[in-house]
Amino acid sequence: MLDVLRHAGGTPPSLTVAGGASILERLAMESGLRVDGDIPKPHGARRGLGDELYLVNPATAQDQLRHQSIETTNKAYRDRQTDRTTRDAQNIIDSS
Repeated sequence: MLDVLRHAGGTPPSLTVAGGASILERLAMESGLRVDGDIPKPHGARRGLGDELYLVNPATAQDQLRHQSIETTNKAYRDRQTDRTTRDAQNIIDSS
């Protein structure tokens, strides 16, 4: 389908929230993935992705989550920054 659209110079329609939820549900069912016994929800998946990206590179998280400023990202993932700072401090102490 995407190849046909590309060949014709078209673009696929935007993914709706319902469409994203449907894809996430299908993938969770196929993989057996559960979060607290339930199939993950789109916002929870976005939050999980944001957590992982923020730990590696806050600027990448900002870009991928489409936050207007890094301050928004920092505020949303402040708890992750605290975890990162604690881990970094522990690594310094352990290596001394």
